[in-house]
Amino acid sequence: IAGTILAALLPAAAVSAGRTWTAEYIWDRAPASELCAYTYFRKEITLLGPAPSPAAHITADSAYQLFVNGVFVGRGPVRSDLSVQFYDTYDLRPFLRPGENVIAVAVHFFGVGNERYLLGRGALLFESEISAEGTAPLLVKSDASWKTLRSTAWAASSPRENDSNGWLEIFDGRKEPVNWMLAGFNASSWGVPFIIGVPPQ
Repeated sequence: IAGTILAALLPAAAVSAGRTWTAEYIWDRAPASELCAYTYFRKEITLLGPAPSPAAHITADSAYQLFVNGVFVGRGPVRSDLSVQFYDTYDLRPFLRPGENVIAVAVHFFGVGNERYLLGRGALLFESEISAEGTAPLLVKSDASWKTLRSTAWAASSPRENDSNGWLEIFDGRKEPVNWMLAGFNASSWGVPFIIGVPPQ
C-alpha cells in the first residue's frame, strides 16, 4: 500500500487554505441512529486512454476500504478529531485502464464512540481528477451519481470487543453481491446516495 500513497494524513481543516473540495459527503440513507453499519458504494467511469497522473482523495466516517476494478487500493482514515477529519491520497495509475473502470468503496460506520473514535455520522467523501491522454480531465467525485447498497454480508448484530474498541467482524461472503467491484455489474436495483454536503459540512 505504501507505494500507492502520494500523501496521507492531511488535515481536512486545511481544506479552506489548501484543498477546496467539490465532492459531497454521501451516505446510503438520511440521518438515523444505527450501529455497526456497512455500506457499498460504486461509480463506473470510462477512460478513452491511459491516465498519466490520477490522484484520488478519500475519507469516510468511520472507516473505508477502497478498490479500483476489484483490486484493493487502501484503507483508512487514521483516527482524528471531527473538526480536523483526515483524508488519504492515492495514486491510481496501477489500477486504472482504458475503457470501463469501477471505483468501489466499502464503508463501515461504527455508530458508537470509543477510546479510539469520536462519534460522527456515516459518510463517504471521494474526489479524483483523472486526465486521460488526449481528453479533457474527468472529475470523479462522490455525489448523487454514485450507486449504493447497505451490506448484509457483515453482521450488524456483531458484539463489541470491549468498551474501548470497536466491533468484532463477522462476514458471510455468500451474502456479498458477486463482482460488485467490477465493470458490467448490474447495479440497477441499488439506491442513490443521500447527500450530506460539501466540506466543511
